[in-house]
Amino acid sequence: MESEMLKLQRQVEHLEAALAAISQTKERRTVRRGVGIAMLVCAATAIISVAIPLASGASPNFQGEKMGPLNVTAPFIVVDNKGQRLFAVTANPSGGGGNAILFNAAGQPAAEFIATAGGNGQIKVNEGGATRISLGISTTGDAGNIVVSSDTTKAQTILHGDRGIQVGNGDGQLAVEVLPTQDGNGQIKINRGGATRIQLGISKVGDAGNIVLSSNTTKAQTILHGDVGVRQTNAQGNPVFQAGADDTNNGYAMVANGGGTFLSKISVATDGSSGRVEVSAGGEVKALMGIKLNGKGDVCANGEKGTLCLSTINPTY
Repeated sequence: MESEMLKLQRQVEHLEAALAAISQTKERRTVRRGVGIAMLVCAATAIISVAIPLASGASPNFQGEKMGPLNVTAPFIVVDNKGQRLFAVTANPSGGGGNAILFNAAGQPAAEFIATAGGNGQIKVNEGGATRISLGISTTGDAGNIVVSSDTTKAQTILHGDRGIQVGNGDGQLAVEVLPTQDGNGQIKINRGGATRIQLGISKVGDAGNIVLSSNTTKAQTILHGDVGVRQTNAQGNPVFQAGADDTNNGYAMVANGGGTFLSKISVATDGSSGRVEVSAGGEVKALMGIKLNGKGDVCANGEKGTLCLSTINPTY
């Protein structure tokens, strides 16, 4: 307090010296004297304004000292000299806290800083009064969330801290999804009309890469699996074709009827020396074509009375 009083005393002394100098200079023009006096009056007013809080024991803002608390009651609006809105502070209608709004030259909200009802922060960047970018905390999982919206359609790109990336089309339906699975793997979905048509990810069988191509109108699918191979289902969702590598690392292909029962198989002998064809019915192999150990081909048929092969009909063959 004493240092502030000393400063005030020095300022008063300077003021008195300036007044004495003016009274001793008679040759100055009247106009200049009037301006000088006016400036000194302003200075005196400023000093008095400092002296009043000193007398009351308050601390003015000298040398960066903090001012006392200053409260402004919302809502309030800041305007320019033409009455144009520049800035406004309102209470969130949902009871979350305060909203701060910056206006553009057209008087439309250009940016908004919001305290939500959930106690989180949110930032909106607008164009023409409509939100184009929204940054905040998602109501799903309390993860960070960024929404980038189209200027002309319902299209949106959403970045979610837990759910990944979602891209919506002009009709507001999900077109592309890039997301983590519950197993911690990555997955990409390409959709049409809100339904997935192409899915790329990691299979739960063997942790191999997996691609699923789905029909637009039925349950038909083509599945490409890193270990199993290719699998095709029909319109009812039943498997009708499968090809890939078997347990002996040889290739094979199987076909099934509409009900999903596999009836024919093309494969390779276990030692990889020759090919073989199997025809089944009722869960049993009814016909088999392959190569014998002597290198000659053979065809065998199974029936109620046993197995009959060409090699047994003509032993000299």
